[in-house]
Amino acid sequence: MIRATDRVPVPTTEYRKNALLDRRTLYESVLVFAVAGLVIFLFSSRMVGIFDEGILLTDVLCTMSGQVLHRDFYYNYGPAQLYMLAGLFKLFGPSVFVDRFAALLSNAFAAVHLRLVRQLRACSGWSD
Repeated sequence: MIRATDRVPVPTTEYRKNALLDRRTLYESVLVFAVAGLVIFLFSSRMVGIFDEGILLTDVLCTMSGQVLHRDFYYNYGPAQLYMLAGLFKLFGPSVFVDRFAALLSNAFAAVHLRLVRQLRACSGWSD
């Protein structure tokens, strides 16, 4: 029987590191990545959004042609996404498919990251 006065052991930092590096966590992360990628692919629109993807792709092409962000053209956000897509366009050619595949990988990676953060939080003793 657990009493209120009993102390619950708190996992050490070494235990938390090992919990994130074991083989089961790797397999689960790969599974989460694959399932998230599949769900994103199945539920994403097949139409190109003029105001979302259209503006992004146009601004990437402006960046590739040598124009400077916030000086030669207006963009609401920072340059990271534009430069990343410009690099991918140089590798694979300008295409909506390249943009969507990069977004799919980015979102699936975010799902894996959230899962790992949740696991780390559960191992730390302060989970809900």
